Amino acid sequence: MNGRALPPVLLLALCMACSRAPAVAEESGVGAVGSEPAAGGSHGTAVAAELMIERLVAGENHLRKDYDDALEICAAAGWPIEALTPAQVELLGKRRVEVAIDGKRRLVRGTEWATQRPTEGIGTLCLFTFTESVHEYYDGPDRSVYSVHEDGTVQRQEQPPEDVWPEAGEAVDEDLTVAEAIGWQRDGEGNVAGQPCTWWRRQTVPGLRICMWNAAKVPGFSQLPSDVCNVDVGVFNDRLPLAQEPADGASCRIRTVRLVTGTQVPGSAFSLKQ
Repeated sequence: MNGRALPPVLLLALCMACSRAPAVAEESGVGAVGSEPAAGGSHGTAVAAELMIERLVAGENHLRKDYDDALEICAAAGWPIEALTPAQVELLGKRRVEVAIDGKRRLVRGTEWATQRPTEGIGTLCLFTFTESVHEYYDGPDRSVYSVHEDGTVQRQEQPPEDVWPEAGEAVDEDLTVAEAIGWQRDGEGNVAGQPCTWWRRQTVPGLRICMWNAAKVPGFSQLPSDVCNVDVGVFNDRLPLAQEPADGASCRIRTVRLVTGTQVPGSAFSLKQ
């Protein structure tokens, strides 16, 4: 991307794996950080988005297929079974990405779900547990980086002036022909979740199409396309794909759950999860 480049990803991590109740899809965002209302101010429009990314192999959610296959084997063998709830099964193999940015703060959170089972013996092989892993990146109004620990404590680290992110709303000077030079081709305009986006298709990967939010120039997002299926969630600091169609059943599918701007963005969108 031409223009001002982002610094190396500022590390902020919360990684945990724990059993969840059936209502895992309903989260509460808490924490002392980011409790004030969202403000665009002179730095640009506040933005809050939620995306759901599903990884596919040969057109199937491989993690869910593995679970279904294992459950069938367990039932046929007559082994004790502790199955996941339908709500938990629905989340397997998916990643939720939450983005909240205004003139003073930016928070990107990635949440992924999987399943585990004990290996102590045949009698425990079918005792499935649901796991949730969360990674967060937060840059505060005082230009500090916050790290969230597993015990819920928040550690503040002052950010060097040369490592600050561009302000939300800062102009993004980029040449979209760069995308064509690396194998992307424009494929028309679209509308996803009530927002305009530009479709791109990857010439070297038949079937792969991605729709980049083309109103993103307002808060300073890049409009350059890239396959974000298997990258670190920090990449969503500066780009927002609203949809992606997998290539021949591979890569991943992206859908936008919600996208709000301006005064519709609540201050709670910037709360670190504990």
